[in-house]
Amino acid sequence: MADAAPMENHHPPGTPIVTPATPAGPEATHENENNNAAVDPENEQVQELESELSKLKDKLQSEREAVCDGMLNDTATSLDNLTRVRLKTRRTLNGHAAAIYTMCWRPESHEMVSGSQDGKLLIWDTHTNNKINIITLKCPWVMSSGFAPSGNFVASGGHDNAVSIYGLKGEMLPEKPIAQLTDHNGFISSIRYIDDTQLLCSSGDNSSALWDSNCGTKLTSYEGHTAEVMGLAGSSDNTVFVSGSCDRTAKLWDVRDKVAKQTFTGHDLDINSIAFFPSDRAFVTGSDDNSCKLYDIRSDQAVATYTQLNLNYGIGAVSFSKSGRLLFVACDLDVLIWDTLKSLKVGILSGHEARVSCLGVNSDGNAVCSGSWDAKLKIWN
Repeated sequence: MADAAPMENHHPPGTPIVTPATPAGPEATHENENNNAAVDPENEQVQELESELSKLKDKLQSEREAVCDGMLNDTATSLDNLTRVRLKTRRTLNGHAAAIYTMCWRPESHEMVSGSQDGKLLIWDTHTNNKINIITLKCPWVMSSGFAPSGNFVASGGHDNAVSIYGLKGEMLPEKPIAQLTDHNGFISSIRYIDDTQLLCSSGDNSSALWDSNCGTKLTSYEGHTAEVMGLAGSSDNTVFVSGSCDRTAKLWDVRDKVAKQTFTGHDLDINSIAFFPSDRAFVTGSDDNSCKLYDIRSDQAVATYTQLNLNYGIGAVSFSKSGRLLFVACDLDVLIWDTLKSLKVGILSGHEARVSCLGVNSDGNAVCSGSWDAKLKIWN
């Protein structure tokens, strides 16, 4: 009889070969069954608490639905439909060498700032296409920017986990920040000035914070989200703000209180962007689930949903027109325009060659700016 062929070793080189354990006897099997039968008191308590929490959530949702007397588009049926909104590209701003991730209009001005992964903040005169200031950042991974109300300061933040503030007074180009706020343990996703010395920012460390830029101190930390906070938006009087998170919720905060006043649910995936309605009584969120939701603060629930299917990246940014009747939504390479009241698409802004990552309407309400991964900014009206 021929010798049996040696058993092949299919393990990759360097991978330890585990010898199969000897089958357990009847006594060991009986012991395992007894161990499995024993109930861990702590695990049982956790399961009871999870069950109770699920019931409370269902009860809260039922109570919300009970007081909901209709969606916004149902109450707006008597209004005439808007005609097609056709905005044209008035300016294309070229100057960045990499993807643009943030832009912000200067208050009461036709000037704006943009931030890119080329490590530059550029301040533009949108009437002439000229660059007014060029700021070189220490960290090229910029995600957010914001102007102080006076326009004399601009702040940026990103994956360096810090907010860098630059002075814009005088004709000299800012060479280094006049202040850095460095107490966060995650990226800075959004910046909102309250006045020239105090600002709010949201972070990847699951929190938002109120800072005094003069002293460089954190005045209040707003904690309550269970995942990265991707954006925040402040009311017009700067007394409250809303935050959107990867935990799929949005929260309403009083600036004076570190505990959230309301929590809004409904999205199936991360919330990427958030914006207040001009009346301050509602706000909109944009999510990776390819939808935006308009939440009414007084009724504590969503009153409208704006959905665009088959997106590659989800919703990148949101912004309202000055009246609030139009909602601008960054969807992949385009900006969709929605009738806020009727939940109908009434226009589209096309022209970018890569994902639209940021957008904003100026204080006059007569221009929209979009920034893209194609390293270009476009001004529409």
